[in-house]
Amino acid sequence: VFSVQIATGNTATNTGSASWSIGNVTVGGTGHTFTTSHIGFKMVSNGTNHQLFATQGDGTTENASSSLLNIASNDNLDLIAVVNGTSSVDYYTRVRGGTLSAATNLTANLPTATGAAAENIHCSVSNRSTANTIAYDLFGVHYVR
Repeated sequence: VFSVQIATGNTATNTGSASWSIGNVTVGGTGHTFTTSHIGFKMVSNGTNHQLFATQGDGTTENASSSLLNIASNDNLDLIAVVNGTSSVDYYTRVRGGTLSAATNLTANLPTATGAAAENIHCSVSNRSTANTIAYDLFGVHYVR
């Protein structure tokens, strides 16, 4: 089980991406590379919509859900990923202390749990080479293997 509690700042017109995951997601000034071995969540913003997705990668290919929700300014989010053995991952969200979402299940492109990367908690933001600011406050990160 991996969970992270975050609060958003002002998401107004900012473009960029963010990642909250187990495993190493590559991040640089132009964005994230989500094909690396990981399970978790990502935010992708085009400057208007800040969409949240479940994501997992096997080191070659990413498998991402459809948009789980549109992140708004000053949201508080609980993001939870539950690994179901070697077959799939269930992803859940909760916004502002409300009801836990139904599970979003992803089965393809599961990473193998070997080496130090399987134990890394990764949180990052990229503004995609723009002067805009995207900020998330972490209130808690929990990982049980």
